[in-house]
This record gives sequence, structure tokens and C-alpha cells, in this order.
Amino acid sequence: MNDFALLINGQLVSGVARIDVINPATEELLAEAPRADRGQLNEAIAAAKLAFPTWAATPVRQRGALLDLLANSLEARLEEFARLLTLEQGKPPF
Repeated sequence: MNDFALLINGQLVSGVARIDVINPATEELLAEAPRADRGQLNEAIAAAKLAFPTWAATPVRQRGALLDLLANSLEARLEEFARLLTLEQGKPPF
């Protein structure tokens, strides 16, 4: 999980810069995260504003099903996310 990107308007894009993510316990480079500029920020906000009416009009049960799908996808990679977050925060593994 080292190739991070920004999600803007449904597309994964590179940021205009990168930010080093350092493990505070070891001071080692853990990853590089994308950094958006003001233009990318404005694109993301505009896309979110444009998408919101459609999302709001989506029936509650359908939104719930989509959120369940997202939760299941995250749970399928639980160990990977837990490891990454633990390293990012410099905490000992659980």
C-alpha cells in the first residue's frame, strides 16, 4: 500500500507534490502521500457539490447497500489498514 493517489471526481490522480509520512517511533520514511494544490482542492470541492444532489436523491436502502459494500471492502483489507495506521502513528503493533 505505497502507491497513494487523490480521488477527485471519481478519478485517481497524482497530487502536485508529495508529503513524506514518517513513522514517529523510528523516524523512518513510511510512505509518500499526494498533496493537492488549490486547483485540485477546488476541483474536488466542485465535484463533491455536483455529486451531492444525486447521492441525496438515491433511496436510503440503496445508499445503505453502497455503504455496506464499502465497509466490506475495508474489512477485507483490515490487517493492511491496521498495520499502516499503526506505523503512521508510531504505535506498537496490536
